[in-house]
Amino acid sequence: MECRDIVRDYTDIFTTTALFESRDELIKWVRDAAKPHKMVVVIKRSDNGFGKKKARLLLGCERGGEYREVKGRSLKSNIDETDDM
Repeated sequence: MECRDIVRDYTDIFTTTALFESRDELIKWVRDAAKPHKMVVVIKRSDNGFGKKKARLLLGCERGGEYREVKGRSLKSNIDETDDM
């Protein structure tokens, strides 16, 4: 099974009945909920409505919903370097 075949549903961690006093309070709550799951939430789109329509805020995963391996050295290369010492 390849990594792209794995699907996880994180709806429960982002579901609340809370009413937020401000946009910043909402963004903080979402980012705090995402952090334990090693997710980074960013603002994808924002529209304040300019009085004509309701304000909207679209938040999304920094990785865009796609799995990407963490940048940096792999575990194998770290083990090989330790063995040389």
